[in-house]
Amino acid sequence: GAVVLDLRPATEFGVGHIPGSINVDAGPAVAINWIGAAVRPGAALVLVLPHEADFPDRLTELRRIGCDDVRGYLKGGIAAWQAAGKDAGTITHIAAGDLKKRLDAPEAALILDVRSPQEYERTHLPGAVNVPFDKIVHAEECHADPAIERIVVCQSGYRAAIAASLLLAGGCRKASVLSGGMNAVGDK
Repeated sequence: GAVVLDLRPATEFGVGHIPGSINVDAGPAVAINWIGAAVRPGAALVLVLPHEADFPDRLTELRRIGCDDVRGYLKGGIAAWQAAGKDAGTITHIAAGDLKKRLDAPEAALILDVRSPQEYERTHLPGAVNVPFDKIVHAEECHADPAIERIVVCQSGYRAAIAASLLLAGGCRKASVLSGGMNAVGDK
C-alpha cells in the first residue's frame, strides 16, 4: 500500500490524523529535506494537505527529491476522513512547564531524545534515552513495549513531531511531543 504523508502543521496532525500516516510540516523551507529523510525511496505516496490548492506545488517539490509515485491527495482532508466515520489518531503536544507533572504521573513514560549523539551529550533531560532521528526512520518496528508512551524530544520540536508520527506508524501506541523541544526547557 501507499504511505500516507500528512503535510499539515504538527499541531494539526496531533489533533487528528490518519492512523499510520507520517507527518512532515511542509510549512518550513527545509521541509522537503525532512520528507526525503522520513520517506523511503520509491514509496508510493498519498498526501494529506493543509490546502488542496497546494497539490501541484507539493507534487513538483516531491518529484525534485525523487518521490515520483504520488498517487494523489485526500480530497476534503482529514475533515472528510472523520466525517466518513473513520478512526483518527492523535499526538499530544506537551508544554515544557507541564513535562514534570507528566513524568510524575503513575503511568510510565519514556523520554526519547531524537537529536544527534553530539546534541544529546551537550545537554539532555534526566532519564532521556538517545535514539537519533535516523535510527527511528529506519526502524521496522516499535522497540521496547509498544504500550509505553514515548515523549519525543529534539531541539525545537520539529524532528520530534516527525519522529512521533514514525513511531506510531511503526506500532507504538502512544507518542507525545515536547513542544518547543530543548529550546523550551532552557537549552539555548
